[in-house]
Amino acid sequence: MSARPLRPLLVATVAIVAVSALGCHDSSGPEQSDPAIFTWNGDLKPQGIIHLRNVNGSVQVRPSHDSAVHVLAGARWHRGDPKTDLKFSVINGDNDVTVCVIWGKGDCGEHNYTTGPSFLKFMRKGTDATVTLTVEVPARVRVDAFTANGSIDVAATAPVRAYDVNGSVRVATAIGPVDAVTVNGSVDVRMTTIGSDTGRVRAETVNGSAKAYVPAELDGDYTLKVTNGGITNDFGAFDGAAIARSKTQTGTLGHGGRDIIVKALNGGVGLYKLNADGTPMTKP
Repeated sequence: MSARPLRPLLVATVAIVAVSALGCHDSSGPEQSDPAIFTWNGDLKPQGIIHLRNVNGSVQVRPSHDSAVHVLAGARWHRGDPKTDLKFSVINGDNDVTVCVIWGKGDCGEHNYTTGPSFLKFMRKGTDATVTLTVEVPARVRVDAFTANGSIDVAATAPVRAYDVNGSVRVATAIGPVDAVTVNGSVDVRMTTIGSDTGRVRAETVNGSAKAYVPAELDGDYTLKVTNGGITNDFGAFDGAAIARSKTQTGTLGHGGRDIIVKALNGGVGLYKLNADGTPMTKP
């Protein structure tokens, strides 16, 4: 999976604009819904990547019942018509698929997903729809998900990257690593094994708890850091007083190498051992 994230400008713009939009527009009319406003089905081979891009709504990923990708978008709204105000875009690459929900004039792409400069005005006068993306992915397909307002919940069998702004992130996969970040919400990442992908393991948030569950036998260099909260670490005994003063732990597991980062500003952090069946070795 490419280590290059979404453009920083996109994340900053979406964060500011989306939060402002949700706080300043007024709903009008009764709530309406369409559980299948958009559907798409297509093939994606093992080791492929699916990129999921949303702004206002959650992203849910589950294992596919067959060898294909299945995308289902459901919408809820009070104003406007999402069937005409929104655009759903699917871009097929050599061994990747990008699925975007676009409000107003925007672009769809793995690295250049945008909502356009008119997003705030659009949310005030266009549809106020919330869109939930529910996606089934085949075995060993990697997941790369982003949303600004809503949760991300992934159950997978390959490495995962999940970036959020306002919402919690939960990822469970048979094969890591997992890189998960949000601003407002908790992060919980679990991987029963870690494959040949050399990427980092990360669980990071500003407001909320951050927890990473990893195999007991693992090579890596970890950093656990918190400002307002406590630290839990299954991989060794530490001086509690020293932890309270520093609010930071660093250490090496096995032969080291891979970065393992668990950080929170306001909330506790934890690094936990995970059994092969996906259950924690110790109770958090």
